[in-house]
Amino acid sequence: MTKLLRLPMLFLVLLLIPGCWGYREVDESAFILALGVDKGEESKLNLTAQIAVPKNIAGGGDGGGGGGAESTMVVSVETPTILAGLDLLGTFVERRPSLKHTKAIIFSSELAKEGMGRYLAPLVRYRQFRRNTFIVISRGKARELVKNTQPILEDNPAKYIELLVGTSKYTGLFPVSSQVHQFYNAAKSEARQPVAILAALGGNRQNDQAGKKEGVGNYLAGEVPREGGNKIDLMGAAVFKGGRMVGELKGDETTIMEMIKGNFNQGIFSVPDPHVPGKYILLEARAERKPAVEISLEEHVPVINVEISLDAEFLSIQSNIAYERPGAINEVENAFAQILQQDADGLLRKTQEEFSADVFGFGEEVRKKFLTWPEWEQYDWLKVFPQAEVNVNFNINIRRIGLLRESSPVRER
Repeated sequence: MTKLLRLPMLFLVLLLIPGCWGYREVDESAFILALGVDKGEESKLNLTAQIAVPKNIAGGGDGGGGGGAESTMVVSVETPTILAGLDLLGTFVERRPSLKHTKAIIFSSELAKEGMGRYLAPLVRYRQFRRNTFIVISRGKARELVKNTQPILEDNPAKYIELLVGTSKYTGLFPVSSQVHQFYNAAKSEARQPVAILAALGGNRQNDQAGKKEGVGNYLAGEVPREGGNKIDLMGAAVFKGGRMVGELKGDETTIMEMIKGNFNQGIFSVPDPHVPGKYILLEARAERKPAVEISLEEHVPVINVEISLDAEFLSIQSNIAYERPGAINEVENAFAQILQQDADGLLRKTQEEFSADVFGFGEEVRKKFLTWPEWEQYDWLKVFPQAEVNVNFNINIRRIGLLRESSPVRER
């Protein structure tokens, strides 16, 4: 081929390469923001989709941009599989259902206890589905959770889901890393087990046991003693072995888990006053650095030592005792560390004896001790973990005392 012919051929190829052959106009798609999956009655699954109504979110409809019920449409269908359900939705939704902007997929705990691998595998293969979608386990029907996913402070329902899940960075009361790709990889892993956000309907009622409980996070989703606001509670974690749910962690247990995993950012803690029963010292704690993990396989059982360092700040001292003084700060640090130590011991007993699930990812560090993959597979860490000796130590440093130099009593008469 002569040089004169090569040049026109090159221009022709360049004209054919660009372009979007599989495009679809935005106004032809029905974007599903949240997807709920329950056990079906007539078919294997009940699929509930919260679909965005763009004109109302943008403020173009009669309802304005208020973010109420008009900003979304909720539809349900009985289906043998999740992806087949999308086609069934297309029989009565005027636009083609799309998972391109799905923020959360919610499975009922009833379904999760039977195993979710068969439902997740087709989704992670599907081009439209994004693996950074949040995975949530509902204590009750997922359908009811999707129906009540309606924002109050936020106009955009998709942004509402992102902001609600994002509060875990400031509380630590439910898992920070609860996205489909993290869950799916952990479910296949030989070094860790997956967890997911635990959610339930709550609010507009007071919990009967509220007065019997101490601690901000001593609840599961749906048990938080509150009234008003959004109808959905996110609290605690669902624990899995592979793709099957085996138990639940309360909010404070989830906080300790996140500390051990290195995902904890900050939170507020109520420490019982060492000298005045019934009074509390409020501290805001932040992670100083990632946990230091040391593992020894030389003994007949693995020995795992975890060092967690937290920075803390005084928020309140109800007894007005001057714990801000240098000699007294250590007493509060020790009391706080003791509370965390008790919670960590309880969490380890629960994960090792009751769940037999390494939700901390210790296996990722243990794996580094083996030279070859066959040796690691033969070790079978997930069966060894329940017998492992795990020691967690908390190093607390109260570095700030807030805006008061020293506590002083307030006159009440």
